[in-house]
Order: sequence, then C-alpha cells, then structure tokens
Amino acid sequence: MRSLSLDGTMVRPLRVAGTLAGLMFIAGCSAPTPPLQGSARAYADAKDEMLKGNFERAASFTDNLVTGTPDAYTERARVLRAVLLAGEMNGYRSLAEAYQRGSEAAKRPGLEGEYRRLRNDNLEYWSKLALGLAELGQQLSAGGSFPKELTLEAPYPTVEGPVTVAALRRIEEGAEVSPDDQLLAARDAQRKGIDDVLAAVAGGGDRGKARSALSAGPVKLDGVPFALYLTKEILAGGEAYDNKHLNEPSKYAAVYGAAEQTFKAAEALLKQNPNPEEEKEAKQVEAELKAAKKKVAA
Repeated sequence: MRSLSLDGTMVRPLRVAGTLAGLMFIAGCSAPTPPLQGSARAYADAKDEMLKGNFERAASFTDNLVTGTPDAYTERARVLRAVLLAGEMNGYRSLAEAYQRGSEAAKRPGLEGEYRRLRNDNLEYWSKLALGLAELGQQLSAGGSFPKELTLEAPYPTVEGPVTVAALRRIEEGAEVSPDDQLLAARDAQRKGIDDVLAAVAGGGDRGKARSALSAGPVKLDGVPFALYLTKEILAGGEAYDNKHLNEPSKYAAVYGAAEQTFKAAEALLKQNPNPEEEKEAKQVEAELKAAKKKVAA
C-alpha cells in the first residue's frame, strides 16, 4: 500500500509498518513468570537438589514443610522426605555395618581403630535419620488414620547408584581403603540407598520402572503398601538403638512406638479396603513388630 505525500509523490508508510511490527512483537511475548515463593519455592528447591544427588540438602528444604501450618505441599513433602530419609538412613547403615565387620577383620595395626571410628560416625548418622523417619511415620498416621492415596512428586537422580558398592566389600574384608575410596563408598552408598527406596515405592522393586514412572510425572501411591513399607523402614532404623549398637532402650522404644502407630493406621485402612496381597504383607510386618517388641521389653 502506498500513500501521497504533501508534494504529491508516493511514499511507503514505513513508520506505520514499524509501529505495527512492534505491537505484534510485544503481543507475542508472554509476561514473565513470577518467582516461586514460600512452600512452592522450598519444594521446588528440594526436588532440584534431589535431581543433583544432594540428598541431605534436599531433605533440609522439607524441614519446615512437614511441620509448619499444613498447606498444599505438606503431604507431598512428607512423602518426599520419607524417601530421602529412608534412603540416606539405609546408606549410612550399610556403611556402619561394613566398617564394623572391617574393624573385626583388619590386620594392619591401627586400621581396626580407624574403622571403628568410622563405624561410630556412620552409626550416629543412621540413628539421627531413624528418629526423623519415626517422626514422619507419626505425622502421616496422626489420629490413627493414614492417607488412602499419596503422591510422590520427585525427580529420579541424574546419576544412578550402583547395585553393589564394591568398596564396601573390601572394607568388610578388613582391607585398607584409601580416604578417596572411603568418600566414594559413602557417596555410592547414599545413591544406592535412595535408588533402592525409589524402586520399592514407585517401581515395584525395579529401578528402571521407577525412573520411567517418575520421569512421566507425579506418581500416585496406594496408602496401605506405603504405610507398611514405612513401618518396616522405621523398624530398621530403630536397630541403631538396640543393644548391639548404641544400646539406648528409651530411644529404641520411641522408634518402635512410631512404627507400631504407623502399622495400626495401615491396618485400619486395610480393613476399609480388603486386599489379599496387602493382608499377607501386613502379617509379615506384624511378625517383625512382634520380634522388635521383645527387644523393647528386654
């Protein structure tokens, strides 16, 4: 399209065209997304750190989410925190047990003492995580009820942990392991612990299925199987306080109480929705509780 100038010559309306182009550019740009705040920000940070494999830091972002005023992120944060604490706890447990065996099998003078010290350090981490996991069990089973369905909204870590931590085998045999290899063993034990828990709760025991499920988005978890699994993990954590480890009966009893409360909530939910397979699993967990109760009474 052309238009006449004041002197009668034809000119192109460049200014108008430029203005229209600018308007179209502005219209095509979406408004900037506002930064996440509060619980949404903390939960996003937890997922980001989990993706990177920074599990302790990821769990720290859920600290206030699971205990503060309940909101849309409370339950999801409790599920995510349960996975993180259980995975970390199992990692430290495997390290503590390996160093215990290694201290007994060590041949070089001085190595026994070094491995015993490392055993005690990892046992301390194991025991603290056990208390945190027990608290989560109490939170999820408060009032004697357990959610019928939960959501695990989490990424699968970018680096998968090994199925077997090779360095731990050498430690158990009493072989001398360099400080660098000790750090590698600690890192791999944590990665293995997290991956094993994710496999159990989101993949039917299969890591590949868990990775695929979590990559597709949030995973819905049935309440009864998750509660039974959480009960077993709490019981495993409580062993840090038995007479073979820290020998703290009061703390062992407290952890046992949390496991029992979680189990009873699972049992109540199972009665509402009977399932033969879940009932069979519940009987096995009940047998573990009875065995643990003997330690509490001892």
